[in-house]
Amino acid sequence: MPRLNTSAKAQARIVALLNALTQAADLTREAPSSITVTWLDEPTTSLWVSGQLQDLIAFVYDDEPTPRRKDQLRNDLRVLEHIGILQDRRERKQGAKAWQFTLHLQSRTDLDVNAEAVTAAILATKKKHRKKAAG
Repeated sequence: MPRLNTSAKAQARIVALLNALTQAADLTREAPSSITVTWLDEPTTSLWVSGQLQDLIAFVYDDEPTPRRKDQLRNDLRVLEHIGILQDRRERKQGAKAWQFTLHLQSRTDLDVNAEAVTAAILATKKKHRKKAAG
């Protein structure tokens, strides 16, 4: 598996992704019918998401699903999985066009809290890898 990109730009994309999906679940932003975004039962802060990669790109980033954008979104989803926020729910992962996953967020309403949690988790992972490499 290629190395995950956790740069500042990647973190900004990840926060934009979480914000868009949270807003769709709260019905403050309209998601296309091809994407399902729903909160799991109260009082959890878990969010169920289902949709094809190109539809998620168009919705979240208002962009065309170019090969580069697809790679970026795949990276961002893998980063979220690596830090324990995303749980992949696809039956078959390789070659699957449709993504199904659960996001385990810190808050249903406070987007800043979720952004801070992602940033902190990424930084903690980077520190752990630096310690491991140093030795």
